Amino acid sequence: MGNPGSLVLNVADYSHSCLRSFISKPCSGIGRKQVYRVSRRNDLDICADILQVARDWANKTGIVYRANLNFKLVEKYLERLVTSGLLRPTKQHRFVTTQKGVEFLRQFQTLLLPMIEQQALEIHP
Repeated sequence: MGNPGSLVLNVADYSHSCLRSFISKPCSGIGRKQVYRVSRRNDLDICADILQVARDWANKTGIVYRANLNFKLVEKYLERLVTSGLLRPTKQHRFVTTQKGVEFLRQFQTLLLPMIEQQALEIHP
């Protein structure tokens, strides 16, 4: 166990979106409180969010709402993920993350973890 005030994160305990929420930048100070904003998502972040949502078999509308995207954007990403073998469409008009997609998520979250831990310590010393 670390120092009493230390923050320990286990990547397996968090969804990708939850992990991304730890990565933030100072936005403004209001009184004694510091306000933080979450960084914009890049293509890999969006792909990971979609794969995380589709682990539980999701239709297009579910992906749009749970990954916080619009229908036009989700089409582009679904096509990319299906073509690369990370996502599989079903006959019931749903999508499911493939084993390759699950492995992508695991590796992506592992890569993000040191950055997230460092920023979390900066925010909550």
